[in-house]
Amino acid sequence: MKYCVRSSGTAKCLVFGLLLVASLGARADHDFRVSGYGTLGLSYEGEEDLGFFRENTQNKRPDQDWSLKPDSQLGVQLSYSFESRFHATAQFVLADKPDYDLDAITEWAFVGYTPAPGLDLRAGRVAADLFRLSEVRRIDYASLWVRPPSELYGWIIPYALDGADVAKSFAIGPAFLRAKLQYGATNPKIQSPDGEQEFQTEFNDLFVVSLTGEYDFWSARLSYAQFSTATVEGRTRELFDAIQAIGQIPGPIGNDARHLYHRLSHTSNADVEYYQLGLGYDDGALVFDAEIARLTSISCVLPTGNAGYVSLGYRINAFTPYVVYSGFDPDKEIITSSADWSALPQGEVVKGVALDILNNSFVNQYTTSLGVRWDFGDRLALKGQWDRSTVEADSYGLWAYDNDREERGSTVDVLSLSLNFIF
Repeated sequence: MKYCVRSSGTAKCLVFGLLLVASLGARADHDFRVSGYGTLGLSYEGEEDLGFFRENTQNKRPDQDWSLKPDSQLGVQLSYSFESRFHATAQFVLADKPDYDLDAITEWAFVGYTPAPGLDLRAGRVAADLFRLSEVRRIDYASLWVRPPSELYGWIIPYALDGADVAKSFAIGPAFLRAKLQYGATNPKIQSPDGEQEFQTEFNDLFVVSLTGEYDFWSARLSYAQFSTATVEGRTRELFDAIQAIGQIPGPIGNDARHLYHRLSHTSNADVEYYQLGLGYDDGALVFDAEIARLTSISCVLPTGNAGYVSLGYRINAFTPYVVYSGFDPDKEIITSSADWSALPQGEVVKGVALDILNNSFVNQYTTSLGVRWDFGDRLALKGQWDRSTVEADSYGLWAYDNDREERGSTVDVLSLSLNFIF
């Protein structure tokens, strides 16, 4: 079964319904709250034909050096409860992305029901519960760093899913636990590495199960997810068919085309599995975080392999210096061509497009980060961070690039300054 919500209409209906309920709740003197968060962030990297972005749903700009766009954002959340057991939330976010229509800026829009203490049911657009920072991924004030480590959070496209979830909270002795099940779909838009093309991705039949726990100064999280990629259609399908036809040609070109078509065919409606484990410690002075994840699939449209980070910070009055080491280790090799297709009309162009589809998301990089957070006011924090990333050749899935920049490896330095606030 393929579950696919066309979110534009879905989000508009959800937002309208939530605002209607909010107005009714306000007239009934029920609890209604407005809150929000924001970041004004400046980043710099001086590499030619290479552009930094925070995560893969942002606009790709290979020529940018100084920029306010990767980290700057503003979010407003409307929350209300009514009839004692019902609650609803709508969250709208302005951030760097290809579109700014109602669907694109609607981060969350759900209605919840609490039939019994500790049991919560929600339906609508909810945060995709895939990692430690799922509920606060955009709220930079809530984390120690300028941004979550890109090797883990930069390639995980879904911020939210259109569907439903159920969560159960309970205690075992002094430990607090929360188990959650989610099901839904999402179709965020992304750009090609040079920013010239846009693609509508699909995460269908997205099923997530997670367990979080807190005990004393410790917190832990375990999650598993599975979903399927989109069915290839339209012009991309025509490209696949053309390469399949070229595969009928005897000789090196035909052999090469058959190899490429075999890999391309696995990108359509492919199954994907995701595993995650996270651990945190915060005693008020020492702050430790670690998270690892593994993504597996026969498809090449997502980076597959092992990702993770280790972070350590120490609070000294209002200042918290920290260090982070993060990385992504792929479990596949770059797909290459073994033949010259120039004898065919537009042969090299067709082959190049096929290789781009198969390799553009490939990631193989490691980053060391040093930074400091300064909590200089009530609900205000200023952060500075230096990242040094080692990126292997043809492994720029976390960067915008142009002019064959991806063909050589790099050591890239990114400097960032970020002002975070909540209200």
